[in-house]
Amino acid sequence: MKHLEFPEWSDELRNLYWQLRSLRAWDTAARRRYYRWIALEKKRIVDEEKVSPMEMHLITRYYTNPKKESARIELQWWNDEGREAWNRVWAVMVGGDEPDAFLPVLKMPVFRSEDTLR
Repeated sequence: MKHLEFPEWSDELRNLYWQLRSLRAWDTAARRRYYRWIALEKKRIVDEEKVSPMEMHLITRYYTNPKKESARIELQWWNDEGREAWNRVWAVMVGGDEPDAFLPVLKMPVFRSEDTLR
């Protein structure tokens, strides 16, 4: 298994999600508070750091449950080849010369465990 690398801007999010996962089930007020903090931090990162929404989605999906194999596989795909494909698509959407010339098909890996097929 290849080691995942996380950007520096995601350190605070990682901490907030860890705190959220460690809460007791009956502590709903604290859970709501952490969800509000996470939403504010995500908004701040997208606005200030200019992070793509796709990258934010994949990283927060992994932080929600790090044991989830499909989240790890998709985040690894993003780090390996997805970011370049997303940048090409985004350039076309924002205003490229010929949109049909190099519009790539984003092929995210499909993960199916034996448990979900039952």
